[in-house]
Amino acid sequence: MVVDSWATNDNVRLHYLDNQSTISDLPLIMIPGLSGNAKDFSSTIEELAPQRALSVSLRGRGKSDVPDTGYRFEDHVQDIAAIIDQSQFEQVPFLGTRLAQIMLLATRSKTLIASKVLSWVDTLLNIQLSRQTGHLR
Repeated sequence: MVVDSWATNDNVRLHYLDNQSTISDLPLIMIPGLSGNAKDFSSTIEELAPQRALSVSLRGRGKSDVPDTGYRFEDHVQDIAAIIDQSQFEQVPFLGTRLAQIMLLATRSKTLIASKVLSWVDTLLNIQLSRQTGHLR
């Protein structure tokens, strides 16, 4: 079951969806494109269970706060780092667009990253292929 969850960075409330699955050794964090929000990955998060997965709404998008200022790239990177820290994850792989790839590189010095960002198109195609061959239920 996917639930609404929240983290805070510098008084900005950040929304993310969490499937709260039991396998959380290496939770997956999904970052949508520039105009996207957490809802873009909600069905993917549900399908990935029992693997733990989150989908983020960056500030100003989805259900996250819409502050008057604070939309610099560094602010978004700090938001992702805050979600990782407040979720108490030690290592996380990311899934997302090119924006997510850039954020990963910037976040690297602040958190332990387990793997690189995957192209979401390639990943979704692999998930679909795995379903068809019976490797993913």
